Amino acid sequence: MKTILTLTFVCVFCAIGASAQNPGLTRGPYLQMAIPEQDEPGKPYVSAGITVRWRTAIASKGAVMYSTDPDFRTNKVVREPAAVTDHSVQITGLESDTRYYYSVEAYDPFWKVESTEYHFFTTPPKKGVQKKTKIWVLGDFGTDPPTKFNTRQDSTIDAIQEYMRLNNTGPMDLWLWLGDNAYDIGSDNDFQQNIFDKTRARYDWAFRQTPFYATPGNHDYRDGGPSSRLTHQIHYFSVVDNFKNGEAGGVPSGKEEYYSFDYSNIHFISLDSYGFEKAGDTDASILAPESVQHKWLIADLQQARANPAINWIIVFTHMPPYTGGTHNSDSEPELAAIRRNLVPLLDTYKVDLLFTGHSHNYERSRLMRGHYEGSTTFRKVIHNPADGSNAKSSGKYDGTPNSCFYYKTSGSATNEGIIHVVNGGGGRGEYFQRNRPLIDSVMYMASTTGGSVYVEVENKKLIARYIGANKKVLDEFVIYKDLDNFTVPVTDGTARIATCECTEDLGPNRSFTHYLDNKANLLLSINRHGTNIGKVGVAPFEVKLVGAPGRTNVGAFYPGNYVRASQMRTFSSGWRVMNRYWTVKPAVELTGNNQVTVRHYFKFADEVSLSSTNLDDQVHGQMLKFYKINQTGTTTYDPDPRSGSHSALPGALTYNQNGLWIYEGSFVPSLNQWKAGFLGKGGFYPRTDSFYGEIVVGKLAGSGGIGGQGGWINPAGAITVLRAGDRWSYMAKGVPPEKGVYTWKDASFAVDRYYDLSAWEEGGAPLGYSPGGEDGEKRVLPACQSERNCYEADEDGARFIPGCQFTPCTTRWTTTYFRRALFNYWGYDSFFKSVMISYRRDDGVIIYINGKELLPRDANMPAGAITDATFASNAAAQEHQWYTIVVPNDNQYLRPGLNIIAVELHQNSATSSDAYFDMEIVLSPDVLTSPVRTGITEALLSGPATTLYPNPSEGPIVYLDKPLVYNKLYVSDQKGVLYRKEEQPGIVSELDISALPLGMLILVAWDEEKVVRYKIIKK
Repeated sequence: MKTILTLTFVCVFCAIGASAQNPGLTRGPYLQMAIPEQDEPGKPYVSAGITVRWRTAIASKGAVMYSTDPDFRTNKVVREPAAVTDHSVQITGLESDTRYYYSVEAYDPFWKVESTEYHFFTTPPKKGVQKKTKIWVLGDFGTDPPTKFNTRQDSTIDAIQEYMRLNNTGPMDLWLWLGDNAYDIGSDNDFQQNIFDKTRARYDWAFRQTPFYATPGNHDYRDGGPSSRLTHQIHYFSVVDNFKNGEAGGVPSGKEEYYSFDYSNIHFISLDSYGFEKAGDTDASILAPESVQHKWLIADLQQARANPAINWIIVFTHMPPYTGGTHNSDSEPELAAIRRNLVPLLDTYKVDLLFTGHSHNYERSRLMRGHYEGSTTFRKVIHNPADGSNAKSSGKYDGTPNSCFYYKTSGSATNEGIIHVVNGGGGRGEYFQRNRPLIDSVMYMASTTGGSVYVEVENKKLIARYIGANKKVLDEFVIYKDLDNFTVPVTDGTARIATCECTEDLGPNRSFTHYLDNKANLLLSINRHGTNIGKVGVAPFEVKLVGAPGRTNVGAFYPGNYVRASQMRTFSSGWRVMNRYWTVKPAVELTGNNQVTVRHYFKFADEVSLSSTNLDDQVHGQMLKFYKINQTGTTTYDPDPRSGSHSALPGALTYNQNGLWIYEGSFVPSLNQWKAGFLGKGGFYPRTDSFYGEIVVGKLAGSGGIGGQGGWINPAGAITVLRAGDRWSYMAKGVPPEKGVYTWKDASFAVDRYYDLSAWEEGGAPLGYSPGGEDGEKRVLPACQSERNCYEADEDGARFIPGCQFTPCTTRWTTTYFRRALFNYWGYDSFFKSVMISYRRDDGVIIYINGKELLPRDANMPAGAITDATFASNAAAQEHQWYTIVVPNDNQYLRPGLNIIAVELHQNSATSSDAYFDMEIVLSPDVLTSPVRTGITEALLSGPATTLYPNPSEGPIVYLDKPLVYNKLYVSDQKGVLYRKEEQPGIVSELDISALPLGMLILVAWDEEKVVRYKIIKK
């Protein structure tokens, strides 16, 4: 590379006299060494830059005017200091990834040498920044002088230009020359006539806009005679300016014979596969382990592999290690030496592509590794071994049999293989094949039709197409790395079926198999953990991703479906599921304790669909619940939520049994938890809108999807926030709780938190006392001071101390006090419309919620002011039955967060024989206007009009001796939990109790203004 003094300054040329002589442009202009902007810590800043070269007939002082404005209204100029014929101007200080227009000129005297609207270049992206990169690869091309027309060289040019026009590619970003660039001996005249000639200007359209990067071939080394392989005194090095000092990344080689550079996320390496390094070298010495070039290559590959911004390594040189075309790598020693010296090194450092020329045809391998000898030793099972990478595929990804893309894993310990491309048909017109058996075994495809290769790299997707001189795409292959360029498809009603699969090379416990359709849409991933489940394309195995936009709400019909409700089956439910779901038909089902990990992908829009317009009813992030619907044996379920199938889907008893199994959000996937992840560079929308969750499943047959419900809860209708039988603090001492600064039922949040409960005891409901414990109280309470003196209580229970003598109570305390701190996690969720407060008491209660009395008051309590000495009135019968008060969930009573429930239990006299208290609080999604438990307002008939039999019953059916006509009908247990609710008029003559619990059941039927009640005993 010549060292050129450069001066940069702002200038507008002035008119020069018409007598100035035209220097006569004979070569170029062409572009070299596009340098990316580099701003790395600890290193000098380097601006983007480029070199513009041209040749003139007479010596002149050259200059380049450039601007981002095509009209050059603002511009800068770089001038050469002296008059020359071979011009080289280095432009620096440029912006990254920016189009610049330029004009090649002479000054002193001034002459506009060449300038058109097509004279422009685009600088590389800043180092470490990715962009879609387009590459034209051309080999063995400069063969015909301008007096020859319609040759292979011309047809190859026409074909690539038509491809670019039809596919709207725009200018190429890089242009690779694969050697034997100018026939026949690489002389100045060969380059001038066959490549740079201005009368034909064959390549000027590319020279003006795209920098080229070359490698020397054996014909280039003929310039200067046989000694040139050692002296390297050839015209080739006068044509090119190469990155010998690592100007664009890579390890400096100090030589223009071989060099490397970075562009976007690609590392390019150009090697000299024909020149000698020292006297005494032979063909076997080239790239041999002891050579300087080999040692430099190791250092360069190591640096590239260690750079996280580099995703691809492309090597180009002239001599192919494998070819059966116009040359034969089995019989030509120089090619065998390249195979032995170079290919093991490329395998070791996970090179992706090797482009070569020399043979004047096209040949392309599959993903290949580990083959360093003659073609007769090649074995697909050994040298195309990476089945998870589809190494035995054609790689075309065009829907033809065995055409799935190649897949490589950046984090794999070994290379899945290299694609070897022989691309020497850019001009030289030879049409034969010397070693067809090599082509048939080592190569996937070969063609004697001339042409060139178009390569497109976007992030971690690489597409290469061989554009034949006949203007046809004769070959193509696709490589994907990792998941980055797979697309998580939108949910649009399309049923997508997997047509390809690929598996990561990260070891058995970390490697997922990815299932994709014919457009690289990522449908599902499964970590098989070494288990055989089948393969795409081999029936009956099948993977689908299905669904329409939006969500489906699911009712709470447990046990008829998996959505539970605390009170009855027909409550509404806040549970909703995405209409997006996947299905799998394994060829081999999992058995025993075998498990696989499934990764389900979804879009941000799918997640948004689960939330309502109410800010209190959002479902996102770890609030999501993943589900798996298992289908075993002959059992089948409709997986489409829109069909209403979820209303009849049972819950699975375990992770590998029939039905639907729910997974909670977590950080590690397991049999009941899912782990979140995302695709792309970001972690949150809008940096990425593609997410996934991983779950561990014990059965693959069936389907899966995502649902959710506000408040972080599992699928549910009504939610019990205080259960019957829960623990309460109680004060049974004959005196009211202390009324100091902190009151026991105060509504102040701060006071409620710090009320002193040291004088209180604690136990589970029901709490009370009765003769001989006949009322079934769980925690016995003292009724008077003499019992109190012999009473002890701890977390295990309460009792009267054995041996302690006390006098039976003649009078009993009037009031006992109960207190419960309740944290309402769902208080913010407006999905719940009603609060149901149900209680059982003997004799009467006053209930306070956050200091406010619950109304209407218990019918057993008198109206007016209530004191600690107020007796209950016993206005209501059936003291132990459940009574329910329904209030709106509008924060009048319950509030979000901490709540205090305070209850006074009053006796109806000082000699009352028993006391009893229990409570339950349920949030319902329904707007309720009357109690759902059996209340006190219904008028009872004197006796039933119908007889039930058998009763008690051991069978599934209870019959009525005559049909019962009703307007509405409830079936509950004696606690009041409803199992059936009929709101429309009907007639019943038998009752199926098979799904109901053992014990006493209550059937209540309303007809007009009357109500009948039956007790049913299920044994």
